[in-house]
Amino acid sequence: MNSGLLWVNKDGTSSHLSRSSKAETARIRAHVQHLSIKSRTRRKSLPPPRSSRKNGKSVSDGQRSDEAQLVEEREQADDDKSCGRQPVDDKLQDNRMFANALTWLPAASPEEKRSFLFFLKRTAQEWSGYRDVAFWNMLVPQASAAHQSIFHSVTALGALHESLENAHDPDNEGHLQQLIWQQCSKAAHVANQGQISHTVALMSCIILVCLQNLQSNPVAFQMLKTGTNLINDLEFKVADGSLTLTTSEMTLLEDYLKPILERLGTRYCFIVDLPSAFALHVDAKQKLGLTRTEVPLLPQQFHTLLEARNSLEMIAAWSVINATSINPEFGVYCNKKDLVESLLTQWQDLLETIDAAAYKEHPNLGVSKLLLKAAGLVTKILLDTLGSNQECIFDKHIHKFKEIVRIYDHVSQTSRAKRRQKVSFGIDTGIIHTLAFVIGRCRDPQIRRDALALMERDDHVEGDMRASTGLNVLKKLVELEEAGRPILRQEDVHEEDRVRIWEDQQFWHSGLVKIYFIRSPYDPQRGALYQEVWVRMPVRISDEPDRPLSPTQQKTHDSELPNVVFARGMAAFLDENTGNYHKIHLSSFFLPMPRM
Repeated sequence: MNSGLLWVNKDGTSSHLSRSSKAETARIRAHVQHLSIKSRTRRKSLPPPRSSRKNGKSVSDGQRSDEAQLVEEREQADDDKSCGRQPVDDKLQDNRMFANALTWLPAASPEEKRSFLFFLKRTAQEWSGYRDVAFWNMLVPQASAAHQSIFHSVTALGALHESLENAHDPDNEGHLQQLIWQQCSKAAHVANQGQISHTVALMSCIILVCLQNLQSNPVAFQMLKTGTNLINDLEFKVADGSLTLTTSEMTLLEDYLKPILERLGTRYCFIVDLPSAFALHVDAKQKLGLTRTEVPLLPQQFHTLLEARNSLEMIAAWSVINATSINPEFGVYCNKKDLVESLLTQWQDLLETIDAAAYKEHPNLGVSKLLLKAAGLVTKILLDTLGSNQECIFDKHIHKFKEIVRIYDHVSQTSRAKRRQKVSFGIDTGIIHTLAFVIGRCRDPQIRRDALALMERDDHVEGDMRASTGLNVLKKLVELEEAGRPILRQEDVHEEDRVRIWEDQQFWHSGLVKIYFIRSPYDPQRGALYQEVWVRMPVRISDEPDRPLSPTQQKTHDSELPNVVFARGMAAFLDENTGNYHKIHLSSFFLPMPRM
């Protein structure tokens, strides 16, 4: 990729461009012309601006309207900063300069421009996360200006976002769905016309994985496999000298493309059992024999939520190497619980002091702080219970579980009040993982039912993961543990009654899930027994979702191959054309932090 695509040189006049709705077309045209006039001396290749009138508005009228629009956009930017995630750097938010690209992107129709600008203004900012914010807000828009395949891909993504917000308007939604299909076809056609670089191919792959994920299309898994193969091929060619990458291409590959693709795949390895995935990660790190380091020193004050988040991940990463050991009989465990508890408590105290004054102007920055606090509580529980072969150890964390659910309920109500779409395509997801962790590990009947109700009410969509899909699985777990007995407190669920999910097999064509639950001692090699249970997938079965499956129905589906298998630290996706599975194994563990 051309090095010029990596960094944006902005000037003091940069600001947001308005959404490209029909009512704003005149403003946008006037605004683009205004920018062209100012930059004409620096960009001789651009055509001179044309005089334009629409609905009686001259260019000067459009410029005056644009000034009012800038005020409106600044108010929207302030609102974006309070949407429950860490504010994006102004340079990354500023997409006005990309309006110029629309003047020299060949054959861009009004519908394409509209959806592309919708992506710039709304989708990239609202759906991206913490680790991938620069990718979606800076690199993808720049690459769109130089590569039509990427332009058409992100245009489809913008159209998809708008269609989700216009579900109440069937005509408009149908038009947008048609546009999505057309843009995907154009992207594929352009990509097949000529040779494109490895980095551009990987960018396109990531965009299409996210697009297909949000549409629950199994093609997403094939794209994920393709992306992995592309990286392996790229690294092999660089290693043997048959391919040379520029410095900017290496930066793009190592800092953006590889980490994003890794996290898109690795998060599937957490689905079955978050604590087990964490234990497998610690075990792998311990076996590497990495050098231990000194206890991390926390600053006297956190100035931003981003700094606090980085600090939490630093503590977790340090603890994995320096505060854990391997027991030959029981596996990994935390051998410095008091020290880890002290560090995390100190971190939480510092978090409470962040920018309290800023909340007066942006009250919902407090939402981001709450989400970060919940992530800290999850980290405490994971490290304290690491590698435990007893489920009762989680009982002492009942107050943390209760606080996590309280935080998520507060965030949920705030989001509904601001009508935020509970959708993300980014790599920073965690709401579904966190609520499933609470439901599976907290045996207090009220807390786990509050978490179930929250998961069912909000039905978050995180890539191809939908909260309602795992809802019946978690309900079945609660049903097995309580066995119809009156449960008044967590101690009423005895150790021998508790279960963990060992494996989850999904049959998409029939809308069924086969779960293998396992009881104490939770390890088949130590004599633990499985219990096979079938449940329905709520998002695929619309009639009689609670009707029990008969033994005949269960036996019928035993002969089918599951489309996807989730196990401890592993996920496998069926290629129906070959009958083979593409397997993804846990390579790294990422704290389940919702996007901020």
